[in-house]
Order: sequence, then C-alpha cells, then structure tokens
Amino acid sequence: VNFRLDNGFRRHRFGLTFDPPAGSASAVDIRGDLHGSNLADLASWHGEVYAKVDAVDLAVWRTWIHYPIELPQGRGALRFWLEFADAHATGLTADVALSDTRIRLAQHLPLLDLERIHGRVEGRLLDNGFSAATTRLSLATRDGLQLQPVDIKFRREGHEGEFDANVIDLSTLNRLAAYL
Repeated sequence: VNFRLDNGFRRHRFGLTFDPPAGSASAVDIRGDLHGSNLADLASWHGEVYAKVDAVDLAVWRTWIHYPIELPQGRGALRFWLEFADAHATGLTADVALSDTRIRLAQHLPLLDLERIHGRVEGRLLDNGFSAATTRLSLATRDGLQLQPVDIKFRREGHEGEFDANVIDLSTLNRLAAYL
C-alpha cells in the first residue's frame, strides 16, 4: 500500500495505490482532489475522485463492495471519475472494458449476459435535471445481440430535453429495452 496526501489552503490531494489479494485484480490506483476546510462539515466539501484498475474480477469484489445492481460476474478494466458537492455525487464518468459479464439493472428485469461491453458512460446532475451520454459504447450478448459503437447524448432540464445519437439501430435497441 502506498498513500500520499498533499494539503494546501482548502485543497487536499491524495493518491492511494495497493495490490489487492491475488486473483481479484491488478494494482488499484485511487486519487482525489478535494476542496474544503472543516472536517466537521464534510457536506460543504466538493471535488473529484478517480479510480483505475486494469484487470478486475467484479464477482470477487462483491466481498468488499455493495453494488447497487446485481453483478454476479464480470472481468476487465475500469476507470471512474466521481464528482461530488454538498455531500452528493454530481457526476460520474466511467470507462469500461469488460468481458464475460452478467448484470441485472433492477430486480424485476432479466439478467443480461454479455460477452463484452466497451466504451464510456457519463451522467451528470444539473440544477433542474440531468444529462447522460455514451461514447463509442459497444456490446455483444451471448445470444448474438450486437450493439455497434454508438455515441448518445441525452439532457433534460425542467420541461425541456435533447437527444442526439450518431447511430440508431431500432431493432437492437428494442431487444435491449427488455433489460433496461
């Protein structure tokens, strides 16, 4: 385990690297850039946390991490950027390169059995809404469904919204809808 902490006036940067138990993942790299001055008032802090792991077995990590979705199987590489303010996550960006992944996004949905999923997924909370995007997101399921690399942007603020996609394969999206 290696840990470094740099403190300045209201700015705190840290880096943590460690080697997890054999077979669970390659070296893990976690970094943070935090802004705040009072440890008794962490809710007033804001910043960004980054995490990277190049080879991970997500099933093994269930021992230490409670996933908000059912994720009984998955292997690959992950990078995350989490932005937060006022004690809430305000944005998340994730680069995923996973294979042999099984995932259920909600209890009433069927299990999605993926051969692979690659690309970037982003979400942001806005003052009066949210935005979501994918960049070169592609996937293939065990039953032959293929989503070619797609860039999608969705934004909703109040009663207005925008949707933009570089490619829309309605047949594929219709088949994926059952899992979403």
